[in-house]
Amino acid sequence: MSNQSSIILPPEWAEQDAILMSWPHEGTDWNYMLHEVCLCYHDIAQAITADEDLIIVTPEPEAVKEQLSDLEHQERLHIYRVATNDTWARDFGAITVVKDGSVTVPLDFKFNGWGLKFAACFDNLINRGLQSAGVFTHELENHLNFVLEGGSIESDGNGTIMTTSNCLLSPNRNGEMTKDEIESYIKHTFGARQVLWVDHGDLEGDDTDSHIDTLARFVEGNSIVYTRCTDANDSHFECLDAMGRQIEQFRNADGEAYNLFAVPLPHAIYDEDGLRLPATYANFLITNHSVLVPIYNQPDRDQAALDAIARAVSTTFHQAMRKEIINVGIIQASLTSDVEANHKSLVQRIDSLAAQGADMVVLQELHESLYFCQVESTDNFDLACTIPGPVTNAYAQVAARNGIVLVTSLFEKRATGLYHNTAVVFDTDGSIAGKYRKMHIPDDPAYYEKFYFTPGDIGFEPIDTSLGRIGVLVCWDQWYPEAARLMALRGAEILIYPTAIGWESTDTDAEKERQLEAWTTVQRGHAVANGLPVVTVNRVGHEPDPSGQTNGIQFWGRSFVAGPQGEFLYRAPSDEEVAVIVQIDTHRSEQVRRWWPFLRDRRIENYSDITKRFLD
Repeated sequence: MSNQSSIILPPEWAEQDAILMSWPHEGTDWNYMLHEVCLCYHDIAQAITADEDLIIVTPEPEAVKEQLSDLEHQERLHIYRVATNDTWARDFGAITVVKDGSVTVPLDFKFNGWGLKFAACFDNLINRGLQSAGVFTHELENHLNFVLEGGSIESDGNGTIMTTSNCLLSPNRNGEMTKDEIESYIKHTFGARQVLWVDHGDLEGDDTDSHIDTLARFVEGNSIVYTRCTDANDSHFECLDAMGRQIEQFRNADGEAYNLFAVPLPHAIYDEDGLRLPATYANFLITNHSVLVPIYNQPDRDQAALDAIARAVSTTFHQAMRKEIINVGIIQASLTSDVEANHKSLVQRIDSLAAQGADMVVLQELHESLYFCQVESTDNFDLACTIPGPVTNAYAQVAARNGIVLVTSLFEKRATGLYHNTAVVFDTDGSIAGKYRKMHIPDDPAYYEKFYFTPGDIGFEPIDTSLGRIGVLVCWDQWYPEAARLMALRGAEILIYPTAIGWESTDTDAEKERQLEAWTTVQRGHAVANGLPVVTVNRVGHEPDPSGQTNGIQFWGRSFVAGPQGEFLYRAPSDEEVAVIVQIDTHRSEQVRRWWPFLRDRRIENYSDITKRFLD
């Protein structure tokens, strides 16, 4: 067997045993803002240890243990006393290859402070210190005759290494070697079939000489995420434009073009001396169950970058990742009296959204009928269905076939003479993950729901799915902050409202506008108050009053998705059906709740009166 076929450099998304982190201390470049940076590192450690082991090197292990004493999974935390110069573990940590299909071997390269720019006397010895501590299963393989940082190379796991000319051809690294010699060494050492050289993209203030991890990254699915500048007045425009055009020509080792996903360059950030910093979104970390992305308090650029990275990873990344980046498909539809046609149309739309990458689909159909609550008729009870039953079995098949979480609303026949307005959630395997029975039941002209629906009796309980814990509430529940709060307090990661609401024909235009704005505002308030994304899917179109007493209901559509600060991620039109995918970063709720700690700061000891009907 040739060397190339017996050695593989796994891509970053390959399953990992642990992540290596070097903790900040007063001797690092972070000394001027050490407290703030340690808080950030604490959060990173918390995110990593939620799913996998974390190895920390530090000259101050007792202090770090104290800083991390609140982490839930202490058993996944491994702290070693090792002298360090700085914190850039990706660059000086051992690079692990897989030999002969199963043997993992850590390679120890020479680290010289990014071409002799900074002291590296301790960082260059860290891998040997970890070996002495028994961290590695196999002994380090000595490559100290070659200078290489982990951030300077990318592997697609299929025989291709991507790097930059500026870095690997730097005279202060391996200046005695030619480009051909360096490429040959890289191929031999990592079992690569080809090396792709990026010749452009030098970021201002970058001490690494254009590490590839600041510019372009491989992600699963034969894809590349790369940095793009669209501002012709930015000093980076020409070099990043040239880089993008070069990357468009790249092919993998099998001759196939890569799928490309561009992330924006952050708005310019300067240090206290007026020097531009090399801010980039490309320097993300892929762990076993998540992607940790740097953000810069620039809502427009931050969200665009998160969206691009989500698109890049969500189609092929393992299921656990989707707890943080979820592609929610929403269906805003008008219905007819033809139940069979409705069902066929809705299933086709669900299939289409799933084919486009939706992880979850939310629709409002009340068992695919017209809104029968405009009149009081005992015949309409025949529309109700049992759970489980033929209707739920049909949707279970749709969910399982597409591997999606499916949120539906049904007219439930619980027992003889007992009916509910019920949301049923199906998991990706077609099983019923849970149900929620609508608690607040209106009784207004053209909305005679109390004639049909009994208030729910299973409480405000979130439903656990393979995409995370979702709080499903139904229609009239959308007006009540208590319902949203209780879902949030029980750990809901997203609030979902299947809805059927519209205007009664005699309402004035001014009243219609007030109602619509009130409806939108109160639900955005639920997002803000609880730091959670909100998904509201409403009917659209006109439905006549079967009794002929009114001109019917004009459902106003306007389905929307709001982020945890109430910001619109998507808003549907008022007059047409839509089936659209909206990406939601549920991890952002963690960040927002830290900025706006409304849940933490509640004065719960003074809220007992909230359970009373009125305070006379």
